[in-house]
Amino acid sequence: MADVPPTLTLELPKKSDLSNTFKPWNEVRLPIDILLLTVKDCEFLACYTYLRNSFKSYHVNLGYVYFGTMGKSGDVPLKVALMTCSEGSSAPHGSLVTVKNAVVELRPKAVFYVGNCVGLNPEVTKLQLGDVVVSSKLTTESLKTPVGRGILHLVRHADHGWIPPLKRPEDRKVQVCCDGDILSGINPVSAKQQNMSHITQATAFAFGGEGLFAAAHDLKIEWVIVKGISHFADGTNPAENSWESHACIMAASLVSNMLKDPFVFEQWPHYEGR
Repeated sequence: MADVPPTLTLELPKKSDLSNTFKPWNEVRLPIDILLLTVKDCEFLACYTYLRNSFKSYHVNLGYVYFGTMGKSGDVPLKVALMTCSEGSSAPHGSLVTVKNAVVELRPKAVFYVGNCVGLNPEVTKLQLGDVVVSSKLTTESLKTPVGRGILHLVRHADHGWIPPLKRPEDRKVQVCCDGDILSGINPVSAKQQNMSHITQATAFAFGGEGLFAAAHDLKIEWVIVKGISHFADGTNPAENSWESHACIMAASLVSNMLKDPFVFEQWPHYEGR
């Protein structure tokens, strides 16, 4: 596996590049259509790259939230919110609490959990650093669950028409696993040592997935995990993990592709309370 990621057609923005445009919460047009949830700075900044007409606001239960639009020019765009949460599910400000609070306040149609992940079983999946995994199912210690039917239809075509943002596409063939089994809530190294079936069947590991599912299931809202592989659990990792930002941009770019046709979501319901 190459130690240096190929050159991209765009650069990850710096925090100083973020919009200073601020709107009071009562001026934010709600409900939104899509909530993008991230953990690390590089995940947030990668998603921010694809937001148009961005601005930020503040809510006492959510903190700062960035808003913008996505979708093809000429169509009525999707209204998108971008947030961060803490790593893990049950931690303060983790995915469980953050998704529950955000969905109630923002009333989206779906939640996309975007960023980088740990690749598992590369000898089986044939995936490489920088490839993208889209969840069709989530595996935790106690359950294996598919994504919702609406998202599943979208996931199957996630990479249709997608052009990875590589300056020289011939340098690397980026694969998208549209049938990903994301492991969460289980230490992949310990699971492998114990020969647990969870690890032998999973495509990738991501923190916080079980909290996302628990909140989305409780609120009856669509959810999906889209993550780029930045390293592997078997120890075949690049020096200083130079692939982390690259993997985040690949995942954010694919999400942008999944959201390019706003009419797809016209009949999806907004969250309207339990």
